Amino acid sequence: MKKNKILLIVSLLAMMFAFAGCTEEKKETFDYDKQELAISTMELFDTYVDVPVDMEKYFLNSGTDLEKSAVQGISQARNNDHIETFEDFTPYVDKQVEVNLDDVSFEEGENYVTVTVINHAERDVEVSVKYEENDEYYIEKARLQADMDLDAYIENIIFSMQQMGSEISEEEIYATLEAQGLNILDLYDEEIENQLSWKELKPYKPVEMVVNVVYGNKELVKQAGMNTLIGMGTVFIVLIFISFIISMMKFLPALLAKKPKLPEEKAVATGKAPVPAPAAAAPSAPAEPMADQALVAVITAAIYASMESTPGATCASKDRLVVRSIKRVK
Repeated sequence: MKKNKILLIVSLLAMMFAFAGCTEEKKETFDYDKQELAISTMELFDTYVDVPVDMEKYFLNSGTDLEKSAVQGISQARNNDHIETFEDFTPYVDKQVEVNLDDVSFEEGENYVTVTVINHAERDVEVSVKYEENDEYYIEKARLQADMDLDAYIENIIFSMQQMGSEISEEEIYATLEAQGLNILDLYDEEIENQLSWKELKPYKPVEMVVNVVYGNKELVKQAGMNTLIGMGTVFIVLIFISFIISMMKFLPALLAKKPKLPEEKAVATGKAPVPAPAAAAPSAPAEPMADQALVAVITAAIYASMESTPGATCASKDRLVVRSIKRVK
C-alpha cells in the first residue's frame, strides 16, 4: 500500500514538472554563423579603436548608439583603466588565423544575440557587441527573389554558356551540378547572398558595444576595500561636522540676549558728546486724601450755607437734604 502511494506521488510530481517544461517558451533568435559573428565583433572593435580625435567627438555628439557606446567604452578603458595598447584583430578579420570559439561567448535572446570576445591587451578586455535582427535584410532579399526567380536564373546560366559557344540544355546543367555535388538551389541562394553582401546587408545588425576591463579577484577586493574606506570616512567627517555645529548651539542664546548699547556708550565709542534729553515736568504730588466722613460733612455744610445765602431760596427742612454719594471729578 505504501509503495502504491509513493509511486502515485512520484507520478504526480513528474507530471507537474512535465507541464512546467511545456509551458516555458523558448526564446528564438535569427540564424547566424558563430565564426562569422565573432569575426564581425572583432572587425567592429578595430574600426573604432583608433579613430581620430575630431571623429571621436563627432561620434560622441552625433553618432549612432553603436558609435557612441564603442568610442566611450574604448576611451574609458584607456583613461580610467590605463590601457594604452590593444590587441590587433586584423589576422582574425582577414581569416589568416581561425577564431577559437571556446574563447567566445554567445548570449541569445528574443531577436538578439550578444557576442563577447577577449582582447588580450596589457590586461584582458572584454568586447561585447549586441546584434539584432535586421528587417532591411529580409526586405531586400524578398525583392531580389522577386526580381530574379529560379527559372530566370537557370535561363541566364544557359544563355551565358551559349554565349561562350557551349550548347547545353537544362537537364545537362542539373546533371553537371549533381556530379560536382552541387544543387541549382544552392547556387541561386549563393547569388542572392552575394548581391546582399554587395549592399552590405546581413541578417543581423550591431546596435551596441560594451568594453570592460577584466580584473582579478585580489584587485576587485582591494578596490572594494578602498571604496568602503572612502565611503565610511566621508560619513564620519560629516557626522563630526554636524556634532560641532550642534555643540556651538549653546552659545546662540547668549548672543541673542546681548544687552544693546546705551546712547552714552555709543557716544563714548564714537567720540561724540551725547545730546541731553529735555527734562520732563515733575509730576505734582497728589493731594492727601481726606477721610470719607469728614469730606461728606464739609461738602454738606457748604451746600447748606449756599442755600441760606441765596435770595428767594427756602429750605423747608434741613433734614430732607441727604448726600448719597460723592464722586471725584478728574
